[in-house]
Amino acid sequence: AGGKRWFSLKNKTLPHPTDPPQTFLDLSCNRTATSMMSMMPVSITDAGSGRLGEVIAVHGCPGSVYDFRYIGGELERAGVRVIRVDLPGNARTSLQATAGLGSPDDGHVLAALIADIADTLQLKQPMLLAHSLGSQIALNAAHAAADGRYLGLVIINPAPVLKPHRMIRPYWLVRAVCNASVFIDSVDSLRNPWRAFLQKMLVLWGFTPKITKEESAFMMARLLHVDWWRQPARAAALRARRIPTMMVYTKNDPMIEEQLSHELSQALPAGPRLVFPDGGHYANKWHAEPIAAAMLEFMAHSQMNIKAALDDIHKVLQCVAVC
Repeated sequence: AGGKRWFSLKNKTLPHPTDPPQTFLDLSCNRTATSMMSMMPVSITDAGSGRLGEVIAVHGCPGSVYDFRYIGGELERAGVRVIRVDLPGNARTSLQATAGLGSPDDGHVLAALIADIADTLQLKQPMLLAHSLGSQIALNAAHAAADGRYLGLVIINPAPVLKPHRMIRPYWLVRAVCNASVFIDSVDSLRNPWRAFLQKMLVLWGFTPKITKEESAFMMARLLHVDWWRQPARAAALRARRIPTMMVYTKNDPMIEEQLSHELSQALPAGPRLVFPDGGHYANKWHAEPIAAAMLEFMAHSQMNIKAALDDIHKVLQCVAVC
């Protein structure tokens, strides 16, 4: 049955992808004078009119702006301004892009980077769209931001969940291997052969053949910061603040069990839940059209709720002024 589903997906007609030109965004205006000396810009794409809102798209690990070429195209054609980001250590963005913030493999540091991008581009109230481990960054960003800074969250095949999923079990072993990788990678004479070995192994495990040696090594360091043990408290905090959250996952994700995704969906704040029977770990590709359609409705609904809340506040302030 699984093979038949995969066959049907391989023959599925996908929406027309878009690959806007990539540019480098200078974030130095948000950093200290010391960090400006060593920091590097962030590679992004920026397309869409913005008539229906703004979206910052955050990929997983490994990943790049190309992870959103299908869903991004759907949103951009509809009138949404979509900013896709190459995170540090991936594709065209250097690890030095987080200079002055902290380590580029830390999810909290990367959340601060997303905030810098939103501020530098003077985005009014972007929706955060994230895939896979990018969801950790998006949730951290929403958690750290003031109420109303972001319109809400859309997370697709999110990781981590509330407990270790199959890709990082047994967790003690995965962590030991990642620590060993970081150590080996720090030895000059071992770095190149180790990275070549890692690259081959990751491709064998199902990752894209386009993954580079450098990305392979960085992925092992990034996995050390998959803080699944913080996810319950993070979800509870966002739920208490009623941060609108849309979640999408599939029943045949090879990395994350359906039940664990369902448990996370129940712990997160209210919002649309889309569950597909197939699509593996890439619902953002195989189901781009229905996800984009649901996102547009979700964004419109969130914008109306915020406008209504602001109107209520304005009425209260007027009443107070009169009284």
